[in-house]
Amino acid sequence: MANLKCHQCGTEFSKTAMVCRSCGAKTKRPSTAFEKMVLIGACLVFLVPMAFFVVSRWEDAPQTIPAETPAQETPASETPE
Repeated sequence: MANLKCHQCGTEFSKTAMVCRSCGAKTKRPSTAFEKMVLIGACLVFLVPMAFFVVSRWEDAPQTIPAETPAQETPASETPE
């Protein structure tokens, strides 16, 4: 089994230990590939649906620039005199 060195006292201890048996310092374990994959998976589970939500709301949003309407002319019979 691989051993790690304590970052405070330098004593070697087991890779599975949570604290150094000599000084009691908490271990700084390197993250494993599995832990990284779980983190990436959790981010994707959150971000992909969020992206679909944003895109669907963006397509349904009303246009902010109103379409031009032709000028309405008043009929000659209704013009004030």
